[in-house]
Amino acid sequence: MSYVIIGNSTAAIGAIEGIRKYDSSTPITVVSDEPYHTYSRPLISYYLGGKVTKENMIYRPLDFYQRNNVRTMLGIKAMSIDYNEKNVLLENGEKLRYSKLLLATGGKPFIPPMGGLDKKNIFNFIKMDDVKAIEKVAVRGSKAVVIGASFSGLKAVEALVKRNVNVTVIDIMSRIMPRVLDDTAAAIAAKTLQDHDVKVLLGNTVETILGEDTAAGVLLKDGTKIDCDFVIMAIGVRCNTDLVKNSGIKINRGIVVDEKMKTSIPDVYAAGDVAEGYNFIEEKMMEIAIIPNAYYQGETAGAN
Repeated sequence: MSYVIIGNSTAAIGAIEGIRKYDSSTPITVVSDEPYHTYSRPLISYYLGGKVTKENMIYRPLDFYQRNNVRTMLGIKAMSIDYNEKNVLLENGEKLRYSKLLLATGGKPFIPPMGGLDKKNIFNFIKMDDVKAIEKVAVRGSKAVVIGASFSGLKAVEALVKRNVNVTVIDIMSRIMPRVLDDTAAAIAAKTLQDHDVKVLLGNTVETILGEDTAAGVLLKDGTKIDCDFVIMAIGVRCNTDLVKNSGIKINRGIVVDEKMKTSIPDVYAAGDVAEGYNFIEEKMMEIAIIPNAYYQGETAGAN
């Protein structure tokens, strides 16, 4: 008997704690392509802005894995899953046998079609490695374009302002955070940004990222050109189903799960931002990419 968890963020931690409520001894193996001890991803903007240190971002104590009899394989990517043989193939060639498997692969950035995406200094804003790369170029007086006036995008803007970066934020919608703020609140938020010397361009979108090898500006749909030293993509996230795409598991927008977080494959579960479950309030299947949901889904999977 053995449990394997692919992922090392909130849902994975919830699963470990859910398992250990009922099973104190069966080995658990956690596989993650990130090399870090579990950390709180929503804090990456505060790390970039200097509000917290790496130590402040730790999601569970450093002895968490040891106390819970968890073997970690960090910085190693899972490449494929054989559901019949019940093993996970890793990029180092090792195969992990499982009795039960949890897919907690989270979300991945949504990148709309645009030119120039192959250039340097174009960053996502999801993981620790993203902000570690950004902090190298986000120096005083540098110029940044943030694509997306979402919650994540505005957190990136806040961090950059604290680093004395000149920021332009661009969004295709007519107001900031339209799914959260009404017109009045969005106007207040936009004015607050402008009061901090942030340029806010709404109802527009980037068609091409300019520059030779490195991002040097953006060309907007209306023909406007904006110079910059780097670009941050903060448009949104999608379920990261890459590992199991075309594997036979049922996927809609995310990996479809039941109330116990079971997928369409026996002994395979999914939880967190990658999972799509039934929302009894809206009475439909949907994915909800928020921390509490990820934790309780993971805990539910672990308990089952």
